[in-house]
Amino acid sequence: MLLPNQKLAYRVIIIATQYFGYVRIQAGILKQCDRLFIDFQGKTITKIKMNGKIIDPKEVFSHHKIRIPIDFQIPGVLNTYEVAFKNDYSRNGQGLHSFEDSKDHEHYLYTQFASFFANKAFPCFDQPNLKAALRLITIAPSHWSVIGNEYEEADVELDKALDPFRVLEKHNVPQEEIAGLSRVDGGRLKIFRETPKLSTYLYAMIAGPYTVFEEHEPNFPPMRIFVRKTLQHHVKKYAFEFFRVTKKGIQYYQSVFGFPFPFNKYDQIYVPESNWGGMENVGAVTYTENVIIKEGATQQQLTSYANIMLHELAHQWFGDLVTMDWWDGLWLNESFATFISYLCMAKQEGLEKYEGAWKKFNFSKDKAYTEDQLPTTHPIAAKIMDTEEADNIFDGITYEKGASVLKQLYYFMGEETFFDGLKEYIALHQWGNTTLDDLINSFQSASTKRGRNTLWKPWFDLWLTTSGTNELTPEFVLHDHKIANFAIKQQSAPYGDQVPRYQKLVIGLYDSSFALKLFENIYVSNSETTAVPELVGAAEPEAVFLNFGDYAYAKIRLDKKSFEVFRKNLWKLEDSLTRLMVLRSVWDMVCDGLESAARFLEMLREFVRFR
Repeated sequence: MLLPNQKLAYRVIIIATQYFGYVRIQAGILKQCDRLFIDFQGKTITKIKMNGKIIDPKEVFSHHKIRIPIDFQIPGVLNTYEVAFKNDYSRNGQGLHSFEDSKDHEHYLYTQFASFFANKAFPCFDQPNLKAALRLITIAPSHWSVIGNEYEEADVELDKALDPFRVLEKHNVPQEEIAGLSRVDGGRLKIFRETPKLSTYLYAMIAGPYTVFEEHEPNFPPMRIFVRKTLQHHVKKYAFEFFRVTKKGIQYYQSVFGFPFPFNKYDQIYVPESNWGGMENVGAVTYTENVIIKEGATQQQLTSYANIMLHELAHQWFGDLVTMDWWDGLWLNESFATFISYLCMAKQEGLEKYEGAWKKFNFSKDKAYTEDQLPTTHPIAAKIMDTEEADNIFDGITYEKGASVLKQLYYFMGEETFFDGLKEYIALHQWGNTTLDDLINSFQSASTKRGRNTLWKPWFDLWLTTSGTNELTPEFVLHDHKIANFAIKQQSAPYGDQVPRYQKLVIGLYDSSFALKLFENIYVSNSETTAVPELVGAAEPEAVFLNFGDYAYAKIRLDKKSFEVFRKNLWKLEDSLTRLMVLRSVWDMVCDGLESAARFLEMLREFVRFR
């Protein structure tokens, strides 16, 4: 069993079609184990040393694993494992990917290590709960930029270096592994600062003749944006706005997490042929080039791109500084970044131009509602047995339902308690690994300090370990043009676990002139019917909507009168988010056979006619 304090020194020499490298791992051993191994899905291992002894690779390397014999596992000391290897660049967006620009024929490289792809680039213990410091050393063409998690601390032109061997030996790269160094023409040797302890999936190396835009401002980390030369004119138009959004995000996250930006720099790089929208590598976030705005940007496009930037930025705290212990925490990692990025857009001063944030969030919930009503629905929190399974859990339930439940938690718990819990969580677990229970404990502590006796573990269990969605329907009785009795009926959708859930929501009552009266913090119990005494005595409404502000995760039903009123007067609703949710409710009724598609289309025509 490993102690989580391995130290890596990784050097890669860039050659036309192949690269070779050397990795030195220091690992503390807590207990000897006959199944301890180093992951490597690369091409060839040329040499292995364990605690100074040369080992024949054929004896220990097979099936993408370098087995460490018990004789080379010494408890109580730092064991040293050294591996020299050769590899091919990836062409599938995993490991170290290579790309040739068809316009100027320049080459670009970038890493994509999440979830289990760092070991496709170099030998390592490739799992999130074995955080380690990385010393990255590269040799690349002189005209290339090379970007890592940290800044370089040495930058040497090889044909001018007096003694490059001594430079490398200083960083524990032995001379026998650098014998070919003098044969590299015109390259630059870069030695990067050692990183803090990070999970392997967050390491990064990006290289190529990138164009760079820079921003340096007091009280913010140095920021850079990199893009291929042939695409620079597209990014140049928006670089200032992207830096501005990033700075606003840093201000907001520093406030809600109670922790300064954790790393020494913040680079954002557009990379070609990426399989991901964005990747939160520490200090070196990558984005797919598909998000580059190549024509005049619409407000919707700008909102989408701002959200992607804020999502990856949030991970620098929630995911990078504090990291999940195992892949079954991946849902929380992604759901949280999704939710908090929208909250930042809605709350942070200076981001008012992205006022449609919660509407975009509601659009994304459609994916969750759809997948949650299929026979294949599953709980948010999935059991992940090994690293390869981690790639199979990225869906609308992991991201969008998870984020929706966190928005519900934020409202249910209250903003101050929610942020108190986050600050405690980050303070307690900075630079470490956590499980969901660690977050729940911090929320419980924050809640208790504010005098609340809510037990949050049952709340989380009900939402995270059961599948399917619920339907909420208003039921009320009128007397003398006032509400005499009001209740919310809860039932389950056909697929998934048939369980009612706790919710807290805002009810909107509309009068005949469509003036709105809101009733906030309405509690819905985990039972079939919840009485709502807060509405008793209210004037008879023209229409009722149960989920104003979109805090609940549920299918919202309309009573008959409200349906008819909204069908004819949707255009009178001033709030565009509410209009969207009313349309969603009616569409759900169509899909469930409770209303006709013709009446839905008639509703849309009425809206268009009056708008």
